Amino acid sequence: TFGKLGVVASATYGSGSHVRSEERAFYNVTGEGVTLNESFDLDYSTERVQWGGLANFAYAIDGKNRLELRSIYNDLTENEGRVQEGFFSDLNDDIRDYRISYQGQEVVNLQLSGEHLLPGFLTSDGSLLERRYAGSQATTEENRRQTLYLLGPEGAYRLTDNAQSGFLYYNDLEDQLSDAALDWSTFFSGSWIGTLKVGLNTTQNDREFQGRRLRYFHRNTFGIDLTQSPEDLFTGEYINPRNFELEEITRSTDAYIGDQSITAGYLQTDLAWNRWRFIVGLRYEDSQIEVVTQDRNIQTVEPIVTTLDEQAVPFSLSL
Repeated sequence: TFGKLGVVASATYGSGSHVRSEERAFYNVTGEGVTLNESFDLDYSTERVQWGGLANFAYAIDGKNRLELRSIYNDLTENEGRVQEGFFSDLNDDIRDYRISYQGQEVVNLQLSGEHLLPGFLTSDGSLLERRYAGSQATTEENRRQTLYLLGPEGAYRLTDNAQSGFLYYNDLEDQLSDAALDWSTFFSGSWIGTLKVGLNTTQNDREFQGRRLRYFHRNTFGIDLTQSPEDLFTGEYINPRNFELEEITRSTDAYIGDQSITAGYLQTDLAWNRWRFIVGLRYEDSQIEVVTQDRNIQTVEPIVTTLDEQAVPFSLSL
């Protein structure tokens, strides 16, 4: 603490890597019993880095007024490589599946709040005014690549032209949230002891998602050694209109914008008399949701707009 100012701050950092192996088996249950359908051996290699921090400040203006600022930041990065081998019933063959993925996540949150004691306001026991504003942002970036090989008659795994082979996927997701609230509480004492509280709250949540799907389409692979690893096959030597051509397979639902706004007002009273305690609450809430989907492959098509408007008045009573 520094006089009327209180400070709390901390920072964290961590990194690591690990490998692990798994065995998976899938069975069919029929009237004749249980039979093995598929079995796989999987090897994973993962690296992870995480760092962040928080900083909180509280300032006592005087004995009746107080302000607080809270902040949090967190950053997480993870990449993973996976090799999967085994019998795949959909293709009726042994496969070797390579997958590498990268994911980055970031979260930022800020909150400003204040408490103000109002002695003698409306009642002799005074009132309390509380206000809060918070804003946060969360982002996720993903990059995933997958390549499928089939076991050939010569005993070597060869690259296949399956739809999930030579596949590349990218997506960006962003969420922004803002929240504001104002509460007023007043206190009673005497034969009845309790509080009366009224408040307003508004929340706005905005989301934007952009995804993209690509794959290497096999034009002509004659003369190419398809037993090579993905790192050796998908290079500048073979990525061209004659051999492996980069093809767009992004879906129409791989891009959308959504937002939700909630506005609410509420009333609560908490009263005690002798051995009895009464708690009554009433809330009005208005919620509006809108989702807009845009087909990025056909820009001339009108966006699809979906809305949902709801109002509710929940009530609670406790005795």
